[in-house]
Amino acid sequence: MPKRTDAQKRADAAYDKKRAGKRTRNWAFLLYPESCDTAWRDLLGQMCIPAFVSPLHDQDTWTAYDEQENEAHKQGEPKKAHYHVMFMFSSVKTYEQVMEKVELLKGTSCVPIEDVKAYARYLCHTGQKDKAQYSPDDVLQFGGADYAETVEGTGDKVKVIAEMESWIEEQGIDSYHVLSRYARTERPDWYRVLVWNGRHIKDVMQAMTWERKEQERAQAQACVTARECHRPNEGETAYQGKGWGDIDG
Repeated sequence: MPKRTDAQKRADAAYDKKRAGKRTRNWAFLLYPESCDTAWRDLLGQMCIPAFVSPLHDQDTWTAYDEQENEAHKQGEPKKAHYHVMFMFSSVKTYEQVMEKVELLKGTSCVPIEDVKAYARYLCHTGQKDKAQYSPDDVLQFGGADYAETVEGTGDKVKVIAEMESWIEEQGIDSYHVLSRYARTERPDWYRVLVWNGRHIKDVMQAMTWERKEQERAQAQACVTARECHRPNEGETAYQGKGWGDIDG
């Protein structure tokens, strides 16, 4: 990687000075596989901080804007593979406090985050078709953070669940595997909800299966009752077996 010029170093120092003392809850930084701590996943888990880690960004390339900012970053050339990490603290933290955690992981480029949902979507370049796309299924979650809840929101998730319920009712589907397979290939938005929040749909499908079986049992019982009601008794059978001449007058 080309060495940074004195001007770039001064710009970095000025930016670090500007960030110093800033307090906010949400921060992001980068991890490079070749330089970060090899046990970074374990360390993140032990920190008990709500956090997301992007899939490995190994298909990114420098843009025209990147080249304007740094002439060493030629447009179209590949970037070094890296992870984006987002911390979401329960209380505000200064840059210095966050860097204590980042340095333990041997991360770099720590910046404050203004919009959690927007940055969470950026982890996979969701909605940015001009960038390499990464699967939300590969996002790592730490400290109780819920990626689907963050990027889709409660309202969006409820809408998706309602769509799935309507579909399984219309199709008469009572197999969770069939639903999951369909969602995986045809409806990635459904699949994300199933991966992280599938319990409700499983409960709905179990209830539907129970109701169907109860209806089938009720119908079967009704048929048995109907046959018994129409079965002639012994007297009727004997009477029906005689002709008019056999009946005593």
